[in-house]
Amino acid sequence: MIHKKKILISSNSVWNVVNFRKGVVLELVNRGFEVIVVAPEDNNISELHDLNCKYINMGQDNLSMYKNLLKYCHDNENQVCKSFSHF
Repeated sequence: MIHKKKILISSNSVWNVVNFRKGVVLELVNRGFEVIVVAPEDNNISELHDLNCKYINMGQDNLSMYKNLLKYCHDNENQVCKSFSHF
């Protein structure tokens, strides 16, 4: 069984990913990657799903978000973790 490589993108908002990283996300999806966006919940989640991404709500607290992100990467053995936001 072939598994898709995963790319996890973290951001301080889903809006940021949809408005500034849409091209990158679409290219990664088109190349066969499973793209997972980690960010606090906002009103743009449906647009993210339209890009064929998975979404994980990591809350508003930056320290908790960072810890949860590292835990997720470790638990799921993601090949790439990229952050567009400062923690």
